[in-house]
Amino acid sequence: ARRWEEALGLVQDLLQQKLLPDLQTVTGVASVCSHAGEWQLALAFANEQRDQRLLPDGLLFGTLLLACEKGLNWELALELLADMERSSVPLDPISSALAIRACATR
Repeated sequence: ARRWEEALGLVQDLLQQKLLPDLQTVTGVASVCSHAGEWQLALAFANEQRDQRLLPDGLLFGTLLLACEKGLNWELALELLADMERSSVPLDPISSALAIRACATR
């Protein structure tokens, strides 16, 4: 099934009601997209929400690093690690492993 489309549809419903998705919603949608192979959509959606002043946490960064790994995008994985440091989000073992695997495609 195309659950990622349903997830994005729910977010569209929120936005039409002038509501912004919270961090858990953004992380969930990015995760669904990433697991469905829609890694570019996961990254674009999360970046769009970050532009709305949403402050990412370690779980969202980990989800985005997973998208980088799936998309073989080592450059973006390194950018996300730098973003984590700038945002004072501590690096955890899972995020480290995802970043390393994304860089292994280099």
